[in-house]
Amino acid sequence: MTLTGPCKSYNTAGLGGGVAISHNKQILSAMAQVSKGLGGHPNVLAMAAWRAALEHAQGWLQEVRAYLKGNRDFITQFMQQHLPQVGFRPPQGTYLAWLDFSKTPFAQEIHRVMLERAKVGLNDGKMFGPQYQGWLRLNFATSRQLVQEALERVARVVQSVD
Repeated sequence: MTLTGPCKSYNTAGLGGGVAISHNKQILSAMAQVSKGLGGHPNVLAMAAWRAALEHAQGWLQEVRAYLKGNRDFITQFMQQHLPQVGFRPPQGTYLAWLDFSKTPFAQEIHRVMLERAKVGLNDGKMFGPQYQGWLRLNFATSRQLVQEALERVARVVQSVD
C-alpha cells in the first residue's frame, strides 16, 4: 500500500487531501474500516490545488528541494567545523536534522538549556522516545539565514562549556 498526497511537497497541509493506493482490495477495505471517520473528505479546493501542483509546480518543487539540500549541506559543514562534539548524520530524505548532544555535560537538560541560553527552540528528542534523551531535532525547511543564526547560538552555548 502506498499513502501519498501533496501536503508536504507542495505545502498544502491546510487543504487536506491524500490517497491510499494498492492492488490488494482486502488491504484497502481493512484500512477503510479502521480509519472510518478519522480522515477528512475530499474537497474541490484541495483537488484543484493538488492537480495544479502536479501539472504546473515541478520547477518550484525542484528549486525547493535544491534549497533544502543546500541547507542540509550547510548544516553538515557547520557541524563538522564548529560542533564536532555533537553527533550528526545528514538526513537523506527529509528536512529534519537530528543533533546528538548526549556526550555534552548538559545532555539531560539540553532542550531547556538551548531554550534559555541560546534562545533556540528545537524539538526535544525525548518526546520521540527515551532513546532520544539528549537529542534535539532541527527543522531546516526555512531560510539559510535562520538556520545559520540558530546553529551559531547553539555553538556558542556548547563551546562555553567545553
